[in-house]
Amino acid sequence: MQGGWRKDVIFAPLLFIFCGSILESTRVPFSPAKLFRPFLISATSLECVVCDSYTSGKLCSEWDQFSLIKDCSQEPHINSSKPMSCRKIDQTVDNEDSVIRQCSNVVNQDGCIDRIGVKGVRMRYCHCKTDLCNGAVLPKTGPLMHVFGSSMTLLTVLYLVRA
Repeated sequence: MQGGWRKDVIFAPLLFIFCGSILESTRVPFSPAKLFRPFLISATSLECVVCDSYTSGKLCSEWDQFSLIKDCSQEPHINSSKPMSCRKIDQTVDNEDSVIRQCSNVVNQDGCIDRIGVKGVRMRYCHCKTDLCNGAVLPKTGPLMHVFGSSMTLLTVLYLVRA
């Protein structure tokens, strides 16, 4: 080795960081933002999907990975010094369904509570305490996409280390 640093010394920790971030969650497909997430978000913050079917349409089911994901500690109605949770409210009024996904300071317990009112009003309140737990189920990317994403990350790191 001529007057430089050993590539394998820096490569191993980078590989661990990048691959660990990519494979940490299967609920949300791989995205470049996941690579840097451990460095940008504090351990006490919580990310939730924030939308409602009145403004976002289609029961918030067609949400992308970036536009509706919010850091709850940055939401104006949330007291970030108190425990936080994600909330999903499904409601039916006069046979019309709507969905609200939001951050909440209600942290009684994980799970759902059903309420039935008069004139066909039904509501289900669900609270959870993990990142993006109130999101719509996204299509699974499958192992092939994880391999592809990991390979692209690896190639990028190798290119940058070599340059």
